[in-house]
Amino acid sequence: PITKKKKSKNKFKRHLDEEKEEEEMPSAIATSPPAPLPSQPHSHQKSNQKKRQKTAAHVTTTNKALEMAVISAPTKATTTTVPPTTTKKASSQGGLDAMLASMRNRLAGGRFRQLNEFLYTSSGAEALRRFQGDTSLFAEYHEGYRAMAAKWPASKAGGGAARPAHAAAAFVKGVVLPRRAKDKVVVADLGCGDAELHATLGPVGVDVRSFDLFTAKPCVVAADIANLRDFLDDACVDVAVFCLALMGTDYAKAITEACRVAKPGGYVYIVEVRSRFPEATKQQRDDGASASKANKAKAKAAKRAIMEGTSLVHACERNLGLVNVTHLHANTPAVMPNDFFVTLIFQKKANAGVGAKSAVPWPTLKACEYKRR
Repeated sequence: PITKKKKSKNKFKRHLDEEKEEEEMPSAIATSPPAPLPSQPHSHQKSNQKKRQKTAAHVTTTNKALEMAVISAPTKATTTTVPPTTTKKASSQGGLDAMLASMRNRLAGGRFRQLNEFLYTSSGAEALRRFQGDTSLFAEYHEGYRAMAAKWPASKAGGGAARPAHAAAAFVKGVVLPRRAKDKVVVADLGCGDAELHATLGPVGVDVRSFDLFTAKPCVVAADIANLRDFLDDACVDVAVFCLALMGTDYAKAITEACRVAKPGGYVYIVEVRSRFPEATKQQRDDGASASKANKAKAKAAKRAIMEGTSLVHACERNLGLVNVTHLHANTPAVMPNDFFVTLIFQKKANAGVGAKSAVPWPTLKACEYKRR
């Protein structure tokens, strides 16, 4: 209990007494209760804590052992492909480019079909005038031609040429060059296109004269191959080559011109698409059979020739006096080995030429048409 003291009458003394009283009086506000002592854990709590520490230590040891095993064990190299991150804008731009490329290809294909139809339905002179009037036509046509040529069937396993120009080059190298070892071999490439024969045979010393509707390269002369009198003399070439070049409605004049410029004993070499040739008539089959009775090799070739341009062979032999020698070069690189093309090889006799006996009409060759895609 707090006892109240008497106040001193002396003011100074009374002041001192008040200060002393304030120091001795406990303050309920300023004084806080003492902090409680921390509680000590019971015996069972200590035991559980030790078990938890022991388990944690065991887990840590096990994890370290597993990590060391993974590091030391050999691992197979794996490749993780991360897809490229493209923005929506880049993706849409790529789709637009693909669409434009597809449209350009379709337009180029349509342009090629149009020019191809014109060449098969016009004479050589008409085609020359048009291609000379518009110099871009030749490039447009051959761009489409190269795209179509890439889809041609490849040669069969075991040898053979995959392209007509390769087969013609093989014929010149394998047949003509060995027989003209002393003289320079001259080849007329009629309807040469990209002048593949010049590029292939030129390095081996062959004099290749290249002709087409447009001078695409310095070695090419622009001319109508049905009329080459301004460029080639009579009997001046060893081989006249047509690689898919009998396109005009006057193709017979081009073959006649090839016969004119070929030397006696020289060759007229033709490769065409098989679908262009009409089926042989019964008379033509009978003529081929009767002419081949005396020669077994010729009989075997005549049987196959029924579906290989027999009508054209018949016309060349009757009208120009040429001799079909294709069977002599069967199963060689000089003859296209697949069923997509027909190879015809003629040799010129000494007295061959225009005005041969028993002239027959020239067959109408079908146009080589390409489907719309």
